[in-house]
Amino acid sequence: MIDSLKLVLEDFFSIYDDYHPLILFIFSIALMIISWRQKVLLQKLGSQLKRSEIVFSNHYNYQIETIKKVYELVTNMNYANMNIFQSRDIYKRHDNLKSNIKHWSEAFIELHFYFNRNKIIFPENLSFLLETEIDELNKARHILLDHKISMEEFEDKYGFDFNLMYSNYGNEVTEISNQIEVLKKEEKIQMSINRIENIKEQLRKEYKKLINGNEKKKMSIDRLKTIKAKFWKKSKPN
Repeated sequence: MIDSLKLVLEDFFSIYDDYHPLILFIFSIALMIISWRQKVLLQKLGSQLKRSEIVFSNHYNYQIETIKKVYELVTNMNYANMNIFQSRDIYKRHDNLKSNIKHWSEAFIELHFYFNRNKIIFPENLSFLLETEIDELNKARHILLDHKISMEEFEDKYGFDFNLMYSNYGNEVTEISNQIEVLKKEEKIQMSINRIENIKEQLRKEYKKLINGNEKKKMSIDRLKTIKAKFWKKSKPN
């Protein structure tokens, strides 16, 4: 019985010895395939990370630049508003008021066109708010342009003769001051200051949100890079 068992065992191990090289070969091939797959996955992860970084960086930078530009244009409008309604008496002249209204209108048009070309960059709720405020500012613009037309008609009436128009400097300052006060009482004009400040405030909030969101995004990308590095380290043969 024992002798029979010995024979069976000897036959088994002899068979194993015959296939041992084949088993080692298959095992080596399997390890190579696993290692190749790991490298492919790591390269794919690296490419995806790189593309994500580039796309995010380009979009983020464009968002930031767009917000900064709109903020700059709104600030220009704020200065244009101040030049009309908060100027010193020495600047309350017929030509100055016409020029300031022209500059106010030009500042608005630049803001309006730039926002319309880039409003897709803004979140939907902010885009709607800015568009609403800008549309309301346009109503104030029409009031100012109408007044500028009336001033030009006044010039035509008196043939641009200053003496016939105002007689003297004092009368000119008084008349232009009165005209500015009348404009100030227009509801759309009164609201223009608040609308400009509201736009600036909303842009400041969005800017801060983007800055904070960028920091979180960078942290996520850094974590993915760490995972990739650890995975790569483990995949290397000792």
